[in-house]
This record gives sequence, structure tokens and C-alpha cells, in this order.
Amino acid sequence: MGHPIEAENAPVSSPRPAIPIVERYRATVTEEEVSRVDELAQKLMRDDPSICRADLFGPGVDSGLNDGPAILVGDQREIGLHESLREQMLEHRIGMLAGADDTLVVERASPVHEAYIRQLLGIEGFRVAALGPPSGRPRPIAARCRDSDVLLQQFADTARAAGRFQIVPHIGAGSAWALAGAIARKADVPVLVSAPPPRLTRRVNDKIWFSNRVRQLLGKDALPPTSAAFGPAAIAAKIARIARNSNRVIVKTPNSAGSMGNVAIDADLVRRLSAANIRKLVLSMLRGRGWRGRYPVLVGLWESDILASPSVQLWIPLLGQGHPVIDGVFEQRLAGPTAEFVGAVPSQMPRSFVDRMAGQAMRLARLFQTMGYFGRCSLDCLITSPSSDAQRIHWVECNGRWGGVSVPMTLANRLRAPATGQGIVIVQNMNVPLAVNDVSETHERLGNLLFRSGSDEGIVPLSANCLEKGLGLHFMALSETQEKAETIASEALARLRKE
Repeated sequence: MGHPIEAENAPVSSPRPAIPIVERYRATVTEEEVSRVDELAQKLMRDDPSICRADLFGPGVDSGLNDGPAILVGDQREIGLHESLREQMLEHRIGMLAGADDTLVVERASPVHEAYIRQLLGIEGFRVAALGPPSGRPRPIAARCRDSDVLLQQFADTARAAGRFQIVPHIGAGSAWALAGAIARKADVPVLVSAPPPRLTRRVNDKIWFSNRVRQLLGKDALPPTSAAFGPAAIAAKIARIARNSNRVIVKTPNSAGSMGNVAIDADLVRRLSAANIRKLVLSMLRGRGWRGRYPVLVGLWESDILASPSVQLWIPLLGQGHPVIDGVFEQRLAGPTAEFVGAVPSQMPRSFVDRMAGQAMRLARLFQTMGYFGRCSLDCLITSPSSDAQRIHWVECNGRWGGVSVPMTLANRLRAPATGQGIVIVQNMNVPLAVNDVSETHERLGNLLFRSGSDEGIVPLSANCLEKGLGLHFMALSETQEKAETIASEALARLRKE
């Protein structure tokens, strides 16, 4: 069971001032459910003993957060299908979590936007390190930092002076942990990573692994009709079988973010093709998305009776340091044939659904916590309504990382007291034709809509590179009420969109 609670009555001890956590929904897990969670966690850790090991990166390196100086890295390259990304479109976003003496590491500087972050958050001592564009094959930002003698020395000096250090990465991949190990060795001080160890990070972000955990804890009815295919022939056979009784089939790469690894195919087309041509079509479409032939992939029914696509936003402390916190339930706004994420708003679903979602999400979160998970996590589901059945909750993926909802939501907690209003609209639309491609001009066009320090409402630009490349908008609208936040977001779009 779960239920919403009054935010002003539910403060949670923050891991550091720049990352305030507000418990907005509370869910309980029965003793019987706790026992099942613990039993499953122990089995998974026996089957994969290194799944939560952090000591591989050296003494003093572990998951966690404190109030010491940090490196913030908003790199998406270690998510499936993003490895060859030439331009980092959202790398400034994680800078909204910065505190004094922190360093945001980016490839492409945006001085006006960086000045806005400082002014917005009132940060003294916040620094930006710009690496420049990658030469040759793109590599993760943390790996480039580790290979830079200058940066590594700079980080080690800061760590040694403070007696502690930490890395706040977009995702807890191996490069961030290896950088933590290098700094710890050079400075001889503990270094924390605000993420789970790499192996557990990979597991929770894998759609197939996550689906198996949902099935074990919540039952097969808590999943959409999907299954894993381990080769081209299996993909074609599963697609043909699903197409007999549906309008659309979906194929997903299991480790990609959002809709980037999704391929949707009309069932009418499938029914006209031979098995060989189905294989050719699907493999061609997947490769066009950047897929490199790694199996398995997920094949399933594209659910057409979707009422909502909520995400449950979680903060998961280390085991023994408190229960997982549900600090938001948002409804995602999706667009296009593969349901691309274009934004989110706080959920307006009936309390009964929020209760059910919160209870189920808490069981999954406790499983992850028991296995050694730490940090930000969101769980996405679909609310479906078959004509002959009651409405269902189908869990589709786990985002074991900071993301397009969690960063703005956390920033909103930082900019205003929980009791001052809950209106928030998140826009992350990379398909908007823009009338601007310059941060200064964007601020000028927003004019009185731009959120400023001490404001009660307005537009908060969250990243710069996508805007400066003319590839879309990424901002948050805040106001006292949801209706007013929607109005402000619409006005901002009207001012920035190309006619």
C-alpha cells in the first residue's frame, strides 16, 4: 500500500544540501513481502557474487554522498546506443545539482548558461571544466578526465585539501568508478560515487533483467506481453506470432535509454512479409538506431489501450541508512511512433492507482537497496485499460540513473519550499523547430518568464547544447499551481518556436 503525504510534513535528511529529498508518497511493505525481497536478493547475489562490489576500484572507493566537493558528469555515452555520440546535448543538466566547490565537467562550454546556473542557485566557487570536443572515437567524459594529468591532479588536490571527495555521474558506469579509484589513489582520501557499482548499474538498467525481477516479485500480470529473442530467427518468429492478433509489434534493445532503442512495426506489414524479409526489415531498422548486433532483444505487443505512462521517482539510500523514498510520481508525455519522451508533469491519477504503484515500486526499490543500490532511480510503467478487464499497471523499465524528470524535480525542491506550490512542467523536446540558437537570445525572448533567484515562478532552462545546436528545448516551468505552470510553459514555447 502507498499514499500521498503532505510534503511539508515529510522532510528527509538530505545526502548533501544540493540534493534535497522530499518524501511525497509513502508506501509500506508487509513482513511477508520483505521476506520475499530478502530471499530474492540473497539468491541474485549468490548467483552473481560481484554484482555489488565496489572494492574492485581500490580502498576508500564506495557508493554514497557527503557534503564535500564533487565532480558532476552528465555524460550519456555509457548508455546503450549512445556510445558513438559526437555531441553531448544534455551535459549541463546535472550542473543543477552543483554546490559550492563543485566542478561540472563538460565537453562544450556555455558561459552564459553556466553564469545562469551560478546566479540561479547562488553558488560561490562553482567551477566548470570544458574538455573540448572528442578527437577520434568518442570516449566517456570520466575516462577523458582520468587520462588528463592536469585534471586528475586538480581533483586530487581538491580531495586532499577537503579530506574527502565524490563523483555525481549521470549513470554509475565503469568510467566514473575508475576515475574515483584514480583520485583516491592519488589523493589518499576516500572517494564516493553517487551511484550503485557498475555491475548492478548495468543490471537494473537492462530491460530484460528488470522484467525478470518484476515477474518474480509482482507476478507475470505486472508486465506487458514481451519476451526475449536471442537471434535473428527468433526475432522474426516472435514478431510474426504477435502480429497475428495485434495491430503493432515493438522491438527493444534492452539497455538503451527511453525510446532510442525502440522499433515499432505495423502488424499489417509483418503479415505480408516472409520470415526472411521480417528479419531483414527489423535488423535494418535496429542497425539504423545504432544497434551493434547484441542479443537478446525484447519483442512484444505494442499496447494501444494506454491511459497514462507514469514514472515513480525514487531516492534509494544505502542499506541501513533509511528506507527508499518516493519523492514524485510523474506522468510522462510521449510523442511519435516509438513513444519518445518529450516531457512530464506531476501525476493526476486517482489515489488508488498512486497507492498501487507506490506499493509495487517500493518492493522493487527495496530489492535493489538490499543488493547494494544507492542513489537516484525511476521506475516507468504503463496504465492500460483493456475493454474487458480492470485497469492494469505494466512495469516497462528501470532508469537507474539521473534523468529528464529527476534532475528538474530535485532542482524544484531546491528552488522552493515544498509548501509553496507544486506546479511543474518539464519539457525535453528535441523536435521543436526553434527561432533561436543562442542562450542570450533565448533569455531575452523569455524576458519576464525567465525564472530568477528569489522568484516564485518562471522558466528554468536546464541545458544549453541542444538549444545552441538548434535541436530542441529543455526547460522546466514552475508556478504555484499546475494550471499556471502549464500556461507559462505554453507561452515559453510560443516565444521560442519558429513560426
